[in-house]
Amino acid sequence: MKKNSLFTYVIAMIAFFMMASCGNGGSKPSEESSDTEISSNSSKLSDEELRHLIYKDDFRKACELKEYLTAYKIVDKFNDEASRFKANMEKYRALAERDKGWTNYYSEAKARYEESLKKYIDTKKYVVLQESLFVLESEGVNGLMRIVGIAKEHDSEDWLYTELLDVAKKIGDSDLTERLQNMINLESSKDQKVKK
Repeated sequence: MKKNSLFTYVIAMIAFFMMASCGNGGSKPSEESSDTEISSNSSKLSDEELRHLIYKDDFRKACELKEYLTAYKIVDKFNDEASRFKANMEKYRALAERDKGWTNYYSEAKARYEESLKKYIDTKKYVVLQESLFVLESEGVNGLMRIVGIAKEHDSEDWLYTELLDVAKKIGDSDLTERLQNMINLESSKDQKVKK
C-alpha cells in the first residue's frame, strides 16, 4: 500500500511539474530570450558579467553563484561545439571511405569530436548535479519533484538519483535515502518494462 501511494504521489508530482514548466521551458532559458536576459532570477551579476562567464566557459563559477541559466547556456555552447565536430568527422569519414589518403584527417576529426563530446557530457553532468544539490540543500525532500523535473529535462534519470542517493547516505538522511531509493527502483522497473 505504501509503495502504491508513493508511486501515485510521484506520478502526480511529475505531471504537475511538467505542466508548470511548459510555459517557461523548465530551468533552461527560453530560446526567445535576448542576450540581455541571460538569467531570470534576481542575479547579483550584471548581464555583462553573465555574458563574460559564458565567453570564458566558466560553468563552475556560474554554478557557484547559483546562476544555473548561465551554466546551461555554457552546456548548450559545448553541445553545439560537439555537433560541429561530429559533422566535420562525418565529412572526413565519407572522404576516407572513398580515398584512404583522408584517413589521418578522419582520425584527427574523430578524436576532436570525442574530446568535445566528453567535455559536453561532463559539463552537463556537473551542472545538473550542482543544481540538484542546491535544490536539495534549500528545499530538502520537498524539492524532490523539482529534481525529477531537472532529471527529465536533461535526460539524467539514469545517473542523477544514484549520485544524490550517495550524498543522502553520506549525510545520514534516512528519509531522503529511502525516497531516492524508491525513485531509483521506479526508474529501473520502467527500464525493465521497456526492455521486455
